Amino acid sequence: MEDLLNTEYELIPINDLINIFSQSINGHTRPRLNNFSSEGFFRARKINGVSEKELGKAESIWYPDWNKIERKYHTYNRCSNKGENFFYSSNSLEAVISEMNPKHGDKLLIGIFKLAKPGMAFLAQLAGIERLRMTLECQSALKDYKFQTEKDRGFEDLISNFYTRRVSKESDYKPSIAFTKMLLKNEDYKCLIYPSVAADYRFVNFGIKPEFVDNCLRCRGAYIYNVERTEESITLEPDRFTIRVYENSNEPKNSKFEWKKNTNEEKKMWAKKYCL
Repeated sequence: MEDLLNTEYELIPINDLINIFSQSINGHTRPRLNNFSSEGFFRARKINGVSEKELGKAESIWYPDWNKIERKYHTYNRCSNKGENFFYSSNSLEAVISEMNPKHGDKLLIGIFKLAKPGMAFLAQLAGIERLRMTLECQSALKDYKFQTEKDRGFEDLISNFYTRRVSKESDYKPSIAFTKMLLKNEDYKCLIYPSVAADYRFVNFGIKPEFVDNCLRCRGAYIYNVERTEESITLEPDRFTIRVYENSNEPKNSKFEWKKNTNEEKKMWAKKYCL
């Protein structure tokens, strides 16, 4: 296991990593959430220079369609390969702000997604179990879980390390991408839940398959914030919000937003401040 942690992954293709890790995972058992549901998913995007036309649709806060984006902008992410569509979100506004790490003067678009059918349940995989035990989202589901063997615990420690480490370069994401493909290989699994590194593990992130998002999630509202940042804090000044979402039931990402501008008084009253 120690060798896998200290390997330099930059030159190893992700498919080769899957083969390497698969040799270690043989016989491994781990918990899963059989009937997972959530009241909502927060998603954020920097929108500096984004046109008003683009902001008129839910597509503006959907997962990016990498087929429409120049290859030079494709990047590795925690759970997805370059050019691979994937939906990242969190159970907390604070977490998505931390993940975005905005600069002073940035504009942020925040979307709130909900299940199309309230209370709908689905299968979710987990990574970073000991950290997840401490979060409200997974506390009750994991509080009594015990690893069947020490080998299972050791393998989960390996997985957890790759999902909870702070990365210094893009290729550091390659092991967690490989594990994501392994954990979500079964079509029945729709989502991977893992701790938010940027929020110091206090909240969870969701990595959700795009097909499930298109079929089962709806953007129920959105907000635009102006960012004021100092060395000590980030303040979100609310610029505007959606007063209505005109849902397109055939293609939810083409649902239309109707925006309302906040007054100066509302901007001051509803500003959100987060200490760094």
